[in-house]
Amino acid sequence: MRRTDRFVVAGFVAFTAFVWVQRLVNLARGDESAVTVSVTLSVVLLVLAVATALGLVVVAARGWTTPPPLVAMVWRVAAGVTVAVWIVRAVQITLAWRSLGFVVVHVVLAAVSIALAVGTWRAAATSPQGVRGGAA
Repeated sequence: MRRTDRFVVAGFVAFTAFVWVQRLVNLARGDESAVTVSVTLSVVLLVLAVATALGLVVVAARGWTTPPPLVAMVWRVAAGVTVAVWIVRAVQITLAWRSLGFVVVHVVLAAVSIALAVGTWRAAATSPQGVRGGAA
């Protein structure tokens, strides 16, 4: 696994955690009407970010050059869910009656999240099927 792949996956984890923890903070302040759906979505994405982080720690600690299949699958699921959520949210936010600044900020958040998710998917794709990862 290339060093840049590790940085991309770590960036994906950090950015995902930042965005969705902030969303939960906003919900706690009462800034949202659909609280149940928003909390559920935020928690699911945070759980996926934690699972991705754990996989990255395992790969780094073991010195593997590729993530094992289970770790690669978790990374792909996290990346895929992130892309799907942000495509839906970006469309919803863009079509809602929101201020231009609100729309721009959220479209930028979506773009960064999607770019990091794509990088994470690619890092997972370096894992050949059925291979547990080689020594560094």
